[in-house]
Amino acid sequence: MVQMWRIFGGMLELFLIVVINVMIVAYYLSKKRNWHMQRVIVFILFIFSILGVLLLTISPMFWIDAEGMHIERSVNFIPLQGFYYNYFVSNSLDYSNAIRNIGLNIILFVPFGLFLSWLLGSIKRKNMLLVTMFGMLLSMTVELLQFIFPTGRVADVDDLLFNTLGAFFGFYIWYSLRFFTKKVEMTKREVL
Repeated sequence: MVQMWRIFGGMLELFLIVVINVMIVAYYLSKKRNWHMQRVIVFILFIFSILGVLLLTISPMFWIDAEGMHIERSVNFIPLQGFYYNYFVSNSLDYSNAIRNIGLNIILFVPFGLFLSWLLGSIKRKNMLLVTMFGMLLSMTVELLQFIFPTGRVADVDDLLFNTLGAFFGFYIWYSLRFFTKKVEMTKREVL
């Protein structure tokens, strides 16, 4: 907990400003646009999923050397290059880092895909492509920001691939939940 406070403690004011603005937008949507409260809550969660992605991926990582603090900038355009190097060149048998990297990149974008799917609302192939493309666009934006601003993070094509896959999985989870709830509703109607 102390480590989280050290990392994000300086962003508390920004977080409070964002929360207040999101609440104002939620009020506007519920009163002026006549959105159902469930839709407003999903919209708020969608905004927070985007903010969470940006907060976790754009916040600087610093490396300290003998002269003080410096920030490195790096980019990788070759898909799965790090995995190839770790397992075939260095003959490492430790798969935990690769699995953690893939898993966290996918999990990071699942809420984005889930809440965007929920907002779009219909089960169509077009919406699956939209969610996947918006996930790829957000991931591309993150990777571009990581390269442009000296945050000490690596702009990596692997992150783009796995983040996009995470957005697709978010759609698939929403699709499965919707399918399951419709089945339950149909079963309840048959029983009654």
